[in-house]
Amino acid sequence: MGRQGQRWPVWILLLGLSVCVSGITREELFPFGRNAGDRALDEGSDETQEISLQKPVTFYSGQFSQIYVSINTNGFVALEKPAGESEYLGNMPAGFGMIAALQGDLDTSDGEGKVFFRQDSSPALLQQAADHINRAFPEDDVVNPISAVVVTWVDVASHRTESRGDGPEPSGRRNTFQLVIASLETQSYAILLYPREAMQFQSTSSYTMHAGFSKGQDKYFSSKQAPYYRITDDTEASVRNLAEMNGKVSGRVVVGNSQVPVDFASNDLHSYVVVNDGRAYVAISAIPPIVGFSLQPLSSVGGIIGWAFALQQPGFKNGFSIIGGVFRRQAEVTFQPGGERLTISQEFKGIDEHDHLMVDTRLEGKIPELPQGATVQIEPYTEIYQYSTNLITASSTREYVINLQDQSTQSRSFKFRETITFEGCQHDEVVRALPSTQMLSVDQVFVMYDRGEELLRYAMTNKIGDVNGGQTEENPCFTGRHGCDTNAVCRPGQGNQFTCECAAGFTGDGRACNDIDECRETPQICGPNAVCNNQPGTFRCECQEGFQFASDGQTCVEVQRPVDPCRIGTHDCDVPERARCSYTGGSSYICTCLPGFMGDGRSCQEYEKTRCQLHRESVLGAGPRGPRPVPGQYVPTCDAQGEYDPMQCHASAGQCWCVDRNGLEISGTRTGPGRFPECPGHDVPRPIGPTPDPNISPLPPGSHILFAQSGKIEYIPLEGHNLKKNEAKTALHLPEKVVIGIAYDCVEKMVYWTDISTPAISRASLQGGEPVHIIKSDLSSPEGIAIDHLGRNVFWTDSMKDRIEVSSLDGSQRRVLINTDLVNPRAILTDPTNGYIYWADWNRDAPKIEMAYMDGTNRRVLAKDGLGLPNGLTYDPQTSLLCWADAGTSQLFECLGGKTTDSGVFLTVCVFVLIRGAVIVVDRHARREVDEFQPQKRTRLYGITTAHAHCPSGQNYCSSNNGGCTHFCLATPAGRSCRCPDNAAGLGCVEREGWN
Repeated sequence: MGRQGQRWPVWILLLGLSVCVSGITREELFPFGRNAGDRALDEGSDETQEISLQKPVTFYSGQFSQIYVSINTNGFVALEKPAGESEYLGNMPAGFGMIAALQGDLDTSDGEGKVFFRQDSSPALLQQAADHINRAFPEDDVVNPISAVVVTWVDVASHRTESRGDGPEPSGRRNTFQLVIASLETQSYAILLYPREAMQFQSTSSYTMHAGFSKGQDKYFSSKQAPYYRITDDTEASVRNLAEMNGKVSGRVVVGNSQVPVDFASNDLHSYVVVNDGRAYVAISAIPPIVGFSLQPLSSVGGIIGWAFALQQPGFKNGFSIIGGVFRRQAEVTFQPGGERLTISQEFKGIDEHDHLMVDTRLEGKIPELPQGATVQIEPYTEIYQYSTNLITASSTREYVINLQDQSTQSRSFKFRETITFEGCQHDEVVRALPSTQMLSVDQVFVMYDRGEELLRYAMTNKIGDVNGGQTEENPCFTGRHGCDTNAVCRPGQGNQFTCECAAGFTGDGRACNDIDECRETPQICGPNAVCNNQPGTFRCECQEGFQFASDGQTCVEVQRPVDPCRIGTHDCDVPERARCSYTGGSSYICTCLPGFMGDGRSCQEYEKTRCQLHRESVLGAGPRGPRPVPGQYVPTCDAQGEYDPMQCHASAGQCWCVDRNGLEISGTRTGPGRFPECPGHDVPRPIGPTPDPNISPLPPGSHILFAQSGKIEYIPLEGHNLKKNEAKTALHLPEKVVIGIAYDCVEKMVYWTDISTPAISRASLQGGEPVHIIKSDLSSPEGIAIDHLGRNVFWTDSMKDRIEVSSLDGSQRRVLINTDLVNPRAILTDPTNGYIYWADWNRDAPKIEMAYMDGTNRRVLAKDGLGLPNGLTYDPQTSLLCWADAGTSQLFECLGGKTTDSGVFLTVCVFVLIRGAVIVVDRHARREVDEFQPQKRTRLYGITTAHAHCPSGQNYCSSNNGGCTHFCLATPAGRSCRCPDNAAGLGCVEREGWN
């Protein structure tokens, strides 16, 4: 962050907060230290001191009368209580409001470094602050601050990692810098001062250092990153030396007339840039031939890296010099003459710990098919980029030639439009000094698809300059004809003069740069149990065999040797008399119930024996030698279900006869030796499932309301929001069952329900099919149930076990999500597109409605005041409207949230509820009933849901390839979490949290 002279390179206005940055001498800092009336922060590596302000500080849209001087040793001031340093070091923007003077992992524990702070309203200091501000903003009205906060970090050192011992780094390098927050009544200014000779390092051993502003997170139904601005300029090391970009490519692409799209699931993308001549190389791996040849014209996927690091002509700047490495790009490609369209969405996430720019890319749409073996030649092209405060746009027409294997060629083209958005600042001097339009010139474009390696490669040379195509200055740095080493930077001088400087990590005269072997020069650089692996321009630490990186990514710890839990008895299977523990490697094992017992292996119960089985055992057990019959005694035979076979025989007597369900002989059916009676099958209960009764039929096409009544599930066809009451019928007949909650899977046209009589969770196809139990064990009173049709999971509440669980749709995997602070959980629903679950807790003492991410994290209460017995939750994804019925108040329904259309008109929502033994349709706007359906029997009405003709639009990270998870993929608003089932004991399962 040091500067080569006193100047004002950055000015920022952030909703009431302004900043000016300067490189000065140490003597030009504001007065600091004990003699200036400062207090000192405690010595350490993560100290925080709260200050109550005499005058509030304005920051973005809020005013703050307290700040946390998390001068925190770590170089910043927080506007709310800061998280632990593990949450923000190396992770900017932070999740809380922050003014980062120079944030990093800093240390004052050796007593040499100090952090001073004070509030000051003295005329001399306020005048000094006013002079800085008025000089930085000459176009604004003259300002006169009324209060100031002065924070000074003096001779602070970089904190050394745990693997090298606690305390400051022994290198002896120290930084001194200062932050002054000067406030008026409704506006505050941040003055950042960096003495030239006192700035001796720009990164710590573990984390990149940052300067800038973070508002934190905006929160309502979801959390999102609020505005963030990073201070940088073209002398910063991360800009000067950046040469690589890594990321992932996902999405779905249709090729030609194919009906089957090609899915991309985290394909690797790597890019390398030769900064001193604007040459960019991009490679994408694991591209199958069915789409690889056809993707060759799309150099646009990697073209953004060419714009970001294009060779800069005098007076013009490339993308990275203007907006840094945190931005979003949306591009649309329209192919001619077929009109196929492809959307390219890219999110650039800044620089990681290896100085690589990180990007996520998503491709969606259709591309024309190119024959197998075809190659593509892309002609040079230009693009006009138009710049504003936080938006950059560009468009072009690109021509390319397809070379076929029969030596023939075809000329094609496509239109290209892109929009780049970023957090800008109207006072940014770099942006304000630039022309509003610049032209990117791209030539020497090379594309190739390697079928054997399944690798797609692009390369191009990029220059950014005048839109009028003005004559490029002949300085070799601007033409690329300088002869500097590829690991060097070309520095232009007067006329044709220039110098070559080797980049960081290299040594030489600039025309020949040799890699510095950090491993040889500093043998202990990687700490104990690690091996240093030298890389071009850098190095990488790798753990020795038998060790692995700890969660901090730095320290090598010993790998825990696998232990057989079954052998040493640390498993949680049931007792050996009922269950078996089977070791599967690592720390994994499987619990299974022994024959004659049922359960999940952790809890096994003996099967309840039928009358026939008990009869048979009593006869077999009567013999003097154990389970053998007394000679000549009749032994009954049982079928596979344990019931009496309709025909029984006595082998010794040579007779057979028919029996009823209770095993009693049917008179007149006994036969002699060699003859067998014709015994009819026993009467069976009425079939469970869609019956052949003509009045009970599978669902016809269209959308329907499904509701549970006693031992059956009925449906009412919908026409818009109107009930077609005359066409209401029974879909499923479930005698002797008490169906409580129902849910519908729009993908497989299945209905799922909870039954408290067994208890069980079951499902059946509404196109006709037998019901199947998917969960029968470890249930007490299953009630609400909901389907995640994207992630293919089912969620339910258990009001007696007081927990919320999730299972795969077939019940093979199962996991408890929430089991605390629940009293009587009832209704539950899912919002798969946004990654939320909502539920109602029918706690008569403290009823509430809550929400959480679908992985059970980020739980919060949405409503609790004025509730009685909330139930019957409904959620409209189009309006984000959550509604519920309340059986404990006079209110028919209540709603929370909601949004309007682009025209400002609130979307109409009808709510379907069960009340008074009827299905009621409620107009949310008029707050009145508009329709009602009364079933023949108006008792024991419980669950209700909508069976849509088509699945709602939208997708989440779990929609494709199970989100890359081995077992459960549970969506969150910004990604997904991979979770293991409770009964898997880690069998081949990998857990990842908050993955995107």
